[in-house]
Amino acid sequence: MPSVGEKGASQSTSFDIDYGYNQTLYFALKTKLKNCSGGDCEESDISNIAQVNTPSALSDAWSMVGGNQHHTSHLNVAGISSNATISWGFDVGSGNYVGQPVVSEDGDVYFGSSDRKFYSLDKTGSKNWEYTGTSGKSDGPVVLSDGTTYFGHNMSGSSDITALKPDGSLKWVYYTSGTGPLTLGKDGSVYFSSWDGKLIALKSDGSEKWQVSGPFGSFSPVIVNGKVVNLARVSGTPHFYSYSSSGGQVWDTPFELGYGYLPSHPAFDSDTGKVNSAVGPYIVQLSETGGLTEKVVDSNGISTTMVAVSPTSLLVGFDFTNHNPASGSQVVALNKSTKEIEWRFRVDSRVNNQIAIDKDGNVYFSTQNGKLYGLNISGELMWVIDVSTPSDVSPILTGQGLVWGYGSRLTGIRVK
Repeated sequence: MPSVGEKGASQSTSFDIDYGYNQTLYFALKTKLKNCSGGDCEESDISNIAQVNTPSALSDAWSMVGGNQHHTSHLNVAGISSNATISWGFDVGSGNYVGQPVVSEDGDVYFGSSDRKFYSLDKTGSKNWEYTGTSGKSDGPVVLSDGTTYFGHNMSGSSDITALKPDGSLKWVYYTSGTGPLTLGKDGSVYFSSWDGKLIALKSDGSEKWQVSGPFGSFSPVIVNGKVVNLARVSGTPHFYSYSSSGGQVWDTPFELGYGYLPSHPAFDSDTGKVNSAVGPYIVQLSETGGLTEKVVDSNGISTTMVAVSPTSLLVGFDFTNHNPASGSQVVALNKSTKEIEWRFRVDSRVNNQIAIDKDGNVYFSTQNGKLYGLNISGELMWVIDVSTPSDVSPILTGQGLVWGYGSRLTGIRVK
């Protein structure tokens, strides 16, 4: 409340605030005369009310695990429809291997490696900075809209969630018993399952918001209209859970037909309002109230990937070697409305966890024997890159092309 020398004069003030993500702040001003006596000391009326909106922690970048709240795998950018080639490579050193990366909206790449380091590269593959971690392999990163990054360090007996500032310096550390992939909230909160069976929510400053106990394992939750949806296996049976923003359980839905199968990380489809998960030969869908429906995709196969969600289709990788060792693996596309199979594409190795889909419906995925594929919307091969090196890294679709990794190398994929 500044003191002024003249009644009725316009006044202003400025000050610093410590604000978080995804907030709306309102400001109003009152003044009073500096030198006054008697009845001239009244305060002014309240001023115009200014409003400031702070940005969401979420960007419009990668839409799989680590990129947004829904894990949909679809991004509204052009992909690579022909003549794909490796345009850059970054090597973390012989004997090491790269973890699953994430990409920011401006194209910067963030990933951990087995040598306890965490890296930031620019869109051309040049190093911005590196950070040496406190313990274990750096994995499961998320990147916030301002370039802050969170990721897990996992090592038996000594694990943590680390947050780095945009320049790569340490922001905070939260110690835990191990972590699955992280899920980011609009307000900068982060949600994860710990190895001792807890579902944990942290605030953007690294302090604990809440935690609940249960056999959650290493599944990555999704956030659906402010509620946190996660899953677990209870005595061999998959269970789907919903929790409120304060950590109270909303519903628990078991899937008895999925006994003995490992479910995939969930993916939410905002078009249909359904949470999707692949469980053995099934695709399972849950409503926001916990109602469950299932569809057998192929009784001879076992799902190996998350459900990738496009505007028209659901895609899943399946392994058929348990039924017939010569059958190999396939990517299967289902019509989103009818759940009928639209196409199948056979590959000679297990499909890695996440399948990316561009704005035209083109599909990108990798296999564990070191191949990267591009298919068109009809499931026809556009191109394949074979590096003959084992890989568990799924490709990331960006505004500049694709980012993929194998062995000790992270690579950028462009049009030749």
